[in-house]
Amino acid sequence: MDKKIILFIGILGIFFLILIIVTSSEKATDTSINPKIIANTPNSEVAETEIETEKESINQINIQVKVYRNQDIENNAYSINFPNDWVVIAGKYPGSCLLEYPERNGIVEIRELKEEITLEKYVTDIEEIRFKTGLYGYKKISSKIISIENYDAFQIVFLNNLQKGQFQTVKTYIRGRDNNMAVITLSAGIDRFSTIETNLLDSSSSFRWSQ
Repeated sequence: MDKKIILFIGILGIFFLILIIVTSSEKATDTSINPKIIANTPNSEVAETEIETEKESINQINIQVKVYRNQDIENNAYSINFPNDWVVIAGKYPGSCLLEYPERNGIVEIRELKEEITLEKYVTDIEEIRFKTGLYGYKKISSKIISIENYDAFQIVFLNNLQKGQFQTVKTYIRGRDNNMAVITLSAGIDRFSTIETNLLDSSSSFRWSQ
């Protein structure tokens, strides 16, 4: 074969090798992430902000969170924070939203609450009866009266079994206005619950009724 042809083929091969290396390098250094599509109800919105959170081991670091605001129901508008990798989807009913995250899913909803009944009584006399009859393998772990931003609240943690295995749920009830309450339900597989428990509790306690 002619030496000039061999030389040309060699130079061409080196050119393509350099092109492949440069392209691979550009891909490796591209840290952009496609934003997730978030479906909102007409009177709701999701914003992103930065807050400081304390990690288990060392100092405080900045993480991004979603701030979801819902204004579907007059006098019962609210906001709540979620980790940035959670997806918020418009709920079926006014004031509700569905949450998707790698470990499971959750929901925020607004329910009617008779003024004369306490949240504790509502959970123990109504909700727990429904759980015991409707949730296979239901077992209460704990329950307690709490306060969220000066509003009466009640929290219950329980286990139940689904086809995919055993799940642990933290359910928070927050008294609102006009005989309404917010109910926040967040679940995860029993083997993953401890790893995101802080996120679940922080999201529940971040709930705020709009002034």
